Amino acid sequence: MFYKASIVGLSIAVLAMAGAAQSASRIGVTAATTNQVTGAVGGAAKRLRTGDGIFQNQVIRTKKSSTAQLLFADETSLTVGPVSRVKLDKFVYNPNKKVGNIVFSATKGAFRFVTGNAKSRSYKIRTPFASIGVRGTIFDGFLTKKALIVILVEGGVDVITRAGKTVRLNRAGDYVIVRADGSFLGPAAWSGALWNIAVGVPYPLFGRNTINNFSDLPVDPQDLDNGVGVGGAPDPGGPSSPGGVIIKSIP
Repeated sequence: MFYKASIVGLSIAVLAMAGAAQSASRIGVTAATTNQVTGAVGGAAKRLRTGDGIFQNQVIRTKKSSTAQLLFADETSLTVGPVSRVKLDKFVYNPNKKVGNIVFSATKGAFRFVTGNAKSRSYKIRTPFASIGVRGTIFDGFLTKKALIVILVEGGVDVITRAGKTVRLNRAGDYVIVRADGSFLGPAAWSGALWNIAVGVPYPLFGRNTINNFSDLPVDPQDLDNGVGVGGAPDPGGPSSPGGVIIKSIP
């Protein structure tokens, strides 16, 4: 009787494990981590280390002074900055036709996205303030409590606000800031400054060894959250938004 009950219990456990494995499809690998990085798929978070698999529907979180680089089956790279959260919503990829349905959600912090071998229309990045479509691309994103900043490094992106307005970035170094109310600033050219975010990590291009000219940032992150313009008034040459955030003119 005990033996039969044990077999039944073991069978149920195996079936449950098989179901969990099927629902959490492996889609890539953790290429590198620094300090505390965790991943969770419908349950308790597990610390991620270099070489660990990553899975569909997994939520990746980083702590202070922590980063992660994720490499996907199509060679897409997603680098996650400190104090950040992303979800790997969907990853379907046909390597023969180079088409797929690849969806990520970023809800907090900084990230860098580098497209892989799938066709550009395969990718979509969701955020609380806008979605991002890519056209063969490298770009950096950063989420404050009330805004999204997207800076194009290479290629092109379409940033679609919740109001349905599309902002297209075509030139390397162009950026746009999208606010929760749907207003946006830009596109405009980034000054080239690096901005110290999340415990000493530079943005954009976080991970560089050299940090300089923090004061030259076009918009102050604290101002984004508080709705106070840089310098207190719009610059005649710079874009502005109804939300009151002001960008310095950039030559």
